Amino acid sequence: MFLTDSADITRIYFSSRLNLKQRSELGQFLTPAPVARFMAGQFSSLSGHISLLDPGAGVGSLTAAFVERLLANPNEVKSCFITAYEVESAFLSSLRQCLIECCAALKSQGIQAHYCLREESFIEAFPEINLPLFTTSSINFTHAILNPPYKKIHSQSVEKKILSQIGIETVNLYSAFVWLTILQLAEGGEIVAITPRSFCNGSYFRPFRKAFLESMTGSFWLVTFLLHFPTF
Repeated sequence: MFLTDSADITRIYFSSRLNLKQRSELGQFLTPAPVARFMAGQFSSLSGHISLLDPGAGVGSLTAAFVERLLANPNEVKSCFITAYEVESAFLSSLRQCLIECCAALKSQGIQAHYCLREESFIEAFPEINLPLFTTSSINFTHAILNPPYKKIHSQSVEKKILSQIGIETVNLYSAFVWLTILQLAEGGEIVAITPRSFCNGSYFRPFRKAFLESMTGSFWLVTFLLHFPTF
């Protein structure tokens, strides 16, 4: 249980020190330990070879909670490869340490473990995969856990340009993150994500709803109440 608690101490530290304007511009809402553990508890299949995606990792709270869940039944897990994205430079040292500790804890239980920390935007990195819309990525994550940025996409932004180039039309970063994650899931993969209560309502989200319903088969958990907590 130490992994998520350690990450939560780091979250509290940064929450009291980061520039609020910058956090608002990036749509940052750091995830408290109880919420992270709740989210990790929603996965239904955790065995064999695990490949985890955390596309907006922050200080590592969600990944830590996920790894704690694996450690509860270590005999069922053969390996775990973690891919984490983060653009906030202030978080990177703490996030890297969290990933190192997660892998060490897994290895101590006989589970092969490795991580890849990508110090870049999840959206801006996506064209490297060179995917046409609705095709399958070679990455094929078995699990994804995410607290995506809560922010509208500006019509002239880099994110908007990239998303349009790959056929994704949506108005908020959280739906873009979910959509891009779906494109990188393995067959039978699972997503647990924080979303607002208005998630994918209305005409603006029609393309996303169509893609979501065509791609997913009930393995997606919407944690819809969480963005209303002011301490994220």
